[in-house]
Amino acid sequence: MMPSYRSNLHRHEWFKHGTCMETNINPQQYFELSIAILDAVNKSPIRVLFSDNIGKEVTSKQIAKAMEKSFGKGAGSRIGVSCKRDGRRTLINEIKISIKLKLLPIDKLVFNELIQSSPTLTVGCKRGVIDPVGLQ
Repeated sequence: MMPSYRSNLHRHEWFKHGTCMETNINPQQYFELSIAILDAVNKSPIRVLFSDNIGKEVTSKQIAKAMEKSFGKGAGSRIGVSCKRDGRRTLINEIKISIKLKLLPIDKLVFNELIQSSPTLTVGCKRGVIDPVGLQ
């Protein structure tokens, strides 16, 4: 689930994202929550949107629409899209999903409810290419 574990990426993720959460959560709970969220996204139309468009450009509106289809009305306003320039291309390099965590047992995570109760985000990047794996 975690690329670059051997280079300690998990430590970076915990210190950058886990320690700033409003609720008192330990690293084990943070990563269990992260895996549950990743699983929910990977089972959704968002994954299909990205996998069907590798090497192509997608818009933040398409991503928002997939969020709405996946997690209900209003979910599309709870994403942020970040891009970076790569020569003449603009690549999508990060999708942020606003989640205001209510301390729930992780096994009873209801992702839709977490998203619906979360603050909206500024979209950021309007469009970008889904970069295929490897050097282009």
